[in-house]
Amino acid sequence: MPRAPAITLPLAAFAAALAFVVAGGVMAGDVALFRAHATAWMSALMAMPAMWHFLRRAGRRPLGQSWRLWWTAGWLMIVIHMWWGLGALHQWDAASVFARQGLAIAGPTFLLELVWTVDVVLAWTRRDWADARGWAGAWHWFAWALAAACFFVSLILFRNDAASLWTGALMLAVLLSALLRRLAAMEEA
Repeated sequence: MPRAPAITLPLAAFAAALAFVVAGGVMAGDVALFRAHATAWMSALMAMPAMWHFLRRAGRRPLGQSWRLWWTAGWLMIVIHMWWGLGALHQWDAASVFARQGLAIAGPTFLLELVWTVDVVLAWTRRDWADARGWAGAWHWFAWALAAACFFVSLILFRNDAASLWTGALMLAVLLSALLRRLAAMEEA
């Protein structure tokens, strides 16, 4: 049986996540608020496989196409999150986002949008994207760490709702499993 292309699962998951955001928003009392929250959950869910692969492989083995596809899917969903959160919910008034969330949450989230965008561009334009070293490798680590920190703070500490807390807890479990596997592989080497 032939294998499906690498893009199949991330694309199907992204389509399902987007359908959930759109359909769930129709059923929610506050469409913009639900879609802003749901796109944050979905961004974390889309990014989890990439973050797991990155933590296991970065600096040791090539990241692989799966990392790039899942990382891009997570980024696309965070771009949609910005459209719903900043645009629909706050009428493109960044000051109101800072007033609602505070500098500790809004500041790193806006920074993540920029850093993640640059990281995705690097992943799709650099020839050494799968095994980047030097400044590009350091940039990938920075983007990964910023994403992990922002998801932790926004999903677990800021937790608007139970879905945020559960998504954050799942991300912690995924990242912990990747870290343990990385450490175990280091011991075996």
